[in-house]
Amino acid sequence: MFPAELRQALPDTFAHATSPTRFLLHRPARPLWHQAATPHRLTPFTAQPSPWRAGETGFEPHRVLPPLSLQDIITQDVATIAADAPLSAALDQMTTRRIRSVLVTDDGALAGIVTGHDLIRAAARGIAFATPVAALMSHPVLNLPAHTRLASAYGRMRRTGLRHLVVTGRDGTPAGIVSETDFFLHLSAAQLIGALTVADVMDPNPTRLGPDATLAQVLAAVATAPSDCAVLTHGSQPLVIVTEGSLLARLHEGADLVTTRLIDQPDKVPALATIATGASLPEARALFQSRQVRTLAVVHRDGALAGVLGLRALIGVALPDRGGGRAGVPTTTAPSRVRLRQFQRAVQQSPVSVIITDTDGTIEYVNPRFCEVTGYREDEVLGRNPRVLKSGAQDPTFYQALWRAISAGRVWKGELCNRRRDTSLYWEAATISPVRDDRGDIVKFVAVKEDITAPALKHNPAAA
Repeated sequence: MFPAELRQALPDTFAHATSPTRFLLHRPARPLWHQAATPHRLTPFTAQPSPWRAGETGFEPHRVLPPLSLQDIITQDVATIAADAPLSAALDQMTTRRIRSVLVTDDGALAGIVTGHDLIRAAARGIAFATPVAALMSHPVLNLPAHTRLASAYGRMRRTGLRHLVVTGRDGTPAGIVSETDFFLHLSAAQLIGALTVADVMDPNPTRLGPDATLAQVLAAVATAPSDCAVLTHGSQPLVIVTEGSLLARLHEGADLVTTRLIDQPDKVPALATIATGASLPEARALFQSRQVRTLAVVHRDGALAGVLGLRALIGVALPDRGGGRAGVPTTTAPSRVRLRQFQRAVQQSPVSVIITDTDGTIEYVNPRFCEVTGYREDEVLGRNPRVLKSGAQDPTFYQALWRAISAGRVWKGELCNRRRDTSLYWEAATISPVRDDRGDIVKFVAVKEDITAPALKHNPAAA
């Protein structure tokens, strides 16, 4: 698939309409966890009320409210499991209690954490669920003080690639747990108002599988998917989004991994929730709440899948990470996303053909103009080599010289005689350049080509 930085973006003329939905800004005071006499042991206590309140009218943007901290969103239901318990016991807790993480204790002391994603990866790798939790748990656990502001806390989570953190009391002992969902539930619409749309923050390259994908295939895909989900599609149309939650439920039921097809069990997965590329982020927030899902399918006007939108994307906009990032964790700022979208549109609407390949020459992207000139659809050329256009009018040494130039990091310019899908010949003035990463290594090749068939034939009628 074509890299995210150049994915298709539609004009802002198609907005998904959703009903306005109220959001609670603060959960009522509830039992949490804090230290007992022995360090790192967990016993319940009651949190103090937060200055943020849930009102009949939801968020009131004209009011100046103090920023939330972890103590305001901490989760009451802290599940624990012994380090020597089997993974099946963790799976049982997650599915019956509808949670995504369990704290692991060793003789009552906090030893680590095991998450739904850990169990998905274990199943995909064929690890027996009789394996002790200690063999799979993550440790040490990310701990932050209860007074940590949400933006700072979420920045730490993103930079470490984690989805849960343990909140500690004043003396450093565990006081509860916070997940990405807790952050999302305390976002306000005002934090998402701006120029950004769903297309600006979605994942444009989700893992896609055919409708006949088995549970084993879906497990393997979700275990490595950046968006923690996979989309079953029929052609370009999304059918269902498979998330970690639905997979954990299938594992808990003991479903056969090799023969079970999720598409045959529509009652086992949430109904598909879609949103338009041009929808606003507050609209997306309202849809997440009304449909009670963690992932939305983003669609073009014709219903074709454009990408997926997860809670993480909205949290990242509302609570931008100002502390730097790590490899693989997006920290793109709002202004840069707007510039990126402008660039996407420029490439998509360009009057010249644009092709991007990997370093082996495999086509990863073509823009609409390429399809107009060549007669090929995008899906017919992705994954193939540009030699599919080769007419035979130019000798092999010509192409060898071209390849040597770009492989050596030089820009090649020249004219190509190619063949359209209908077998007719056409001429192009082409510029092919290497694309380098931050270390200076060549990672892609990009070709920008202009159809010059009419001028070429005027000077050389024999080339027709």
